[in-house]
Amino acid sequence: MKPIFLSTLFLLIALFTASAQDIRVRPTLEQITGEEVAPRQSPMTSSWFVNGKKYVRVVYNQPSLRGRNMLGSEAVPFGKLWRFAANEATEIFFNKPIKVNGKKLKAGAYTLYAIPNADNWTIMFNSANGMIGTTGYDEKKNVLTVTVPVKEAPKKFETFFIWFDTNGKGMNVAWDKTWVTIPMEI
Repeated sequence: MKPIFLSTLFLLIALFTASAQDIRVRPTLEQITGEEVAPRQSPMTSSWFVNGKKYVRVVYNQPSLRGRNMLGSEAVPFGKLWRFAANEATEIFFNKPIKVNGKKLKAGAYTLYAIPNADNWTIMFNSANGMIGTTGYDEKKNVLTVTVPVKEAPKKFETFFIWFDTNGKGMNVAWDKTWVTIPMEI
């Protein structure tokens, strides 16, 4: 009898706590046109890497060039804060601590921001989550910042693309003829 009472009590507390939190949903009813959600021009996707019990996933929206110059243009200017893809800010999740460019990063969920330049990108791992673009960005919530060099991609990437090295030693980002690798130890 006591276990049933405690289980019911725990469930009620969990339901009350969940209902008291700030809830965000996408898409909202207002964003739905007719009976369907309008398709995104920059669809959401993810990349992941598993190494034993370590797991990393990055979730982002894939913008495409569609005949435009993006990096270093008015759309994604050099030297300015960027959401690191399109639409919602890019999020990365680690279930165990890892190293990024030799620096320790605790397990958790982070928002990725970047300041792209022609010769290097500054990448910020920020503790705020659920961000839309750069709205609400708070530099004080950056828990790790690294600067990585830019190299020329071996081919033109029409779509913004993120993938992990097969040995877990880096996360790669490519768009157009630009390629950066963020060194990681996963």
